[in-house]
Amino acid sequence: MMAVQFLNASTEIIKGKTRHHSRRETAVYSLFQGTKIFSMKNFFNEHFQKHAVIYIDLAPLSCTTEAYYRNKPIFDQDFHEKFKLVIKNMYSYYPSLRYHEEMKASEVKSFEKYLQDGMNDEATPSKFWKSASFLKKLLQKCLKKDVIVIVDSYDALCKPCMIQHKSKIQIPYVASFMIEFSRVIILDRKTTVLYLGTFNTAELMLGAPSKFKNPQTQVYTIQHTAFSSDERIAKYFGLTKQEVADILTKYSMPDHLSLVNDLLNGHAVLNSSLTLFNTRSVLSYIQNRNATTSAFTSPITSEILQVYQKLFLNPQISEVLMQCIFKDKAEVMISPQVLLCFESFLRFKYLLHNNKASINKTAKSEDILTSIRIFQYLGLISIIDERADLSVYRSVKSH
Repeated sequence: MMAVQFLNASTEIIKGKTRHHSRRETAVYSLFQGTKIFSMKNFFNEHFQKHAVIYIDLAPLSCTTEAYYRNKPIFDQDFHEKFKLVIKNMYSYYPSLRYHEEMKASEVKSFEKYLQDGMNDEATPSKFWKSASFLKKLLQKCLKKDVIVIVDSYDALCKPCMIQHKSKIQIPYVASFMIEFSRVIILDRKTTVLYLGTFNTAELMLGAPSKFKNPQTQVYTIQHTAFSSDERIAKYFGLTKQEVADILTKYSMPDHLSLVNDLLNGHAVLNSSLTLFNTRSVLSYIQNRNATTSAFTSPITSEILQVYQKLFLNPQISEVLMQCIFKDKAEVMISPQVLLCFESFLRFKYLLHNNKASINKTAKSEDILTSIRIFQYLGLISIIDERADLSVYRSVKSH
């Protein structure tokens, strides 16, 4: 949300025309005064409130319990209802746009359908996929600004793939929705799109796993930069220990620093001395004003732990985690050809639900990679070094 406030131009529609507010007179300008990004004058002046931002929060999709093909294209599963909510929220940032004088009657009609209902029951798949690109076209025409698209929780559908039964969550179905949704957004190859999330799967990189291994078949690509691998990027999204201390002091909680440090312990940034804290977790702690793990965990985390509790029975997987906890690091060799995909979570889950003898067999590289990504998501480990075929993991203090 801070990124949206920073980038998004302050405008309003008055008598059918766009009125741009002075950047220095907005409340957001005061909000950023005194911050490090405010002191970066060239960057600040180039980007602060200079764009029209489309903010797409896919978080509601993480609670999907059914998404599968049907004989008739009836979109009444909770996946579609949650997707409609995502679209409705996306349009709610620009409710007055429909009153702009350059809007055609047909555009107003479509805009209002998206805004009021997120789409009606008769909507076709293309209506879902084109929702963001349609809004982008309108913003470019009416606001005369370059558009930046921010897709938050872009990996939300990984969680249902982890937890739900495969008969309820059909991998090809949800994968096709995400691939087409993203593909349409970046179709013009000019729009800047920022994806925020944890899991990086082949589908989220716009390719089915089988095609993803063959770069020649990829027409559209997304560049993935891990928070832990790029110091320049990490500085924008994480908090240093001093910044955490300053925030706690601002909320009259300076004595909580040691507790927050013990609970979160930061994430190491590759090839850097930086250890940064998750901004959302820190703010969640302040909101809860306590030192219990409830300040950081959520029902979805508990569900994941319940589903994957047998994961610790696998000797190779548990050995990695134990080395992280007791030796502060572990070395894991994984072929760069091994990719994480939606199917990895399902295959891994059903592997763990087999008998103990099967679980104790040597884990395949894909299963080890999947387990590592799950541990990262749960905050149990983080990367401190990564080379072509070697990753070294460091523990984060257990809760």
